[in-house]
Amino acid sequence: MSLSKSRIVSVSVSSFVSVALAGLLWPGAARAHESIEHLLFVPDRALAQVTVIDTNKDTVIAQIPVGKTPHQVSVSVPLGKLVVSNTADDTISIVDLESFETRATLRLGSAPEHMEISPDGRLLAVGNIEGGTVSLVDLAGEREIARIPGLFEPHNLTFSRDGSRLYVANLGAGHVSVIDVARAEIVAEIPVAEPKLIAVKATDPSADYQGIINVTASADGRFGFAAHGEAGALAVIDLDRGEKVTTLKLGDRSWRAYGTAHGRYMIVPNNGDATISIVSTKTLEVVATLPGAVGVTGVNTDPSGKTAFVISHAEEKVVLLDLESLSPAGEIALPGKPETGVISPHGKTAMSPQRFERQLDDGAWAITVATVHQIQVCRRYGFSRIVLANQLVGRQAIRFVLDELRDDPDFDFYCLVDSVDGVEVLAAAARAHPVDRPVKVLLEGGMPGGRTGCRNLDAALAVARAAKAAAPHVALHGVEGFEGLVQADSL
Repeated sequence: MSLSKSRIVSVSVSSFVSVALAGLLWPGAARAHESIEHLLFVPDRALAQVTVIDTNKDTVIAQIPVGKTPHQVSVSVPLGKLVVSNTADDTISIVDLESFETRATLRLGSAPEHMEISPDGRLLAVGNIEGGTVSLVDLAGEREIARIPGLFEPHNLTFSRDGSRLYVANLGAGHVSVIDVARAEIVAEIPVAEPKLIAVKATDPSADYQGIINVTASADGRFGFAAHGEAGALAVIDLDRGEKVTTLKLGDRSWRAYGTAHGRYMIVPNNGDATISIVSTKTLEVVATLPGAVGVTGVNTDPSGKTAFVISHAEEKVVLLDLESLSPAGEIALPGKPETGVISPHGKTAMSPQRFERQLDDGAWAITVATVHQIQVCRRYGFSRIVLANQLVGRQAIRFVLDELRDDPDFDFYCLVDSVDGVEVLAAAARAHPVDRPVKVLLEGGMPGGRTGCRNLDAALAVARAAKAAAPHVALHGVEGFEGLVQADSL
């Protein structure tokens, strides 16, 4: 298996940022007057605001005051509005995306958390998790039009393709509730499993149970996949008809389903027994159960859907899965507790600016290249965020990058380091040719006997300390791993 066409960048983040990222949704279309694809909206729960970050420049461009403990944000592209759920004061804030000013604050049920916008962008569904209700909000009129009771700790919500049905994952029950949107009432309850511990929750608050986190829609929106953690079961629901198709047995403490980039599989981490269930979205069967990890907080796949990156917060590592052979593909240890990751396609595979544009339009975070010449090609065609999947060496090469950083404030560049000497070379060059910002580096993790990367934790920590000491000329922004040479018989 060759994994050289993609790279994963996993950043160890503080608990504050981790909480913020947990409620994050990326906007995918335009403001009234310009693109907002490069904007990141981060709910700051401690400061009761949403911070707006321009990811092209890595700068904060706005801080929007909202209600207490903002939990999640969502974007209505057709209406040009940002919505924020404020859990502590039972409100949502509706923000104009052109001015970043709050247009309305609506009081809903108790503890609004997760939200979902209808396919046409005009109706917002909000789960009031402590109140056991779901609010329907007319975003055009900026008013709550219905509050539907009868839910059990409503968590994530999913609309059907035509927007006529809303599926609610009940964290405090063993079923998915089906809401008829036009009638604003529950019309069905689809059983996933029979919960065992929920009944004792009232008398024993410490009772450990997990109901249904999410109903994850397939790529075409036809099926929904709802995992029940306590029972280790996965219900497959026909979202068009509102009916359960089948129930699959998974591992212990199934977390939630994550769809792959090509849509062929759902990947479900089982945090209780540290396994990963792979479910075919075509046959609706478990096609593999692979070794995983506990405390999984996210799953990513590369753009081709060939490789899965399973991120374990508890075990501080990324587990790699080969989705072609449905087999383990290695692990990458991390020097901290990661929450999530992003994938950047390896540009050298095609060296096609037109393909780069399509990859970025499809949500790629950056373009990865292997040589300085390839950096020059990317810069010539105007690409601003580039990862050099290599060390930056040589006077002329380093000088070129420093000049680009000096001349273009939008140029967002990252390169790899795996030695103290490499860090010191970059720092010396930056001191000799100063720019107004540091060279961003990623610490590359390797394996004993491997081609690249730090071979052990001591070496990695030494490089990290060298990068810290090289401030303000060098800044460590995360870790990186090249897994293309890992062989199954060497694990």
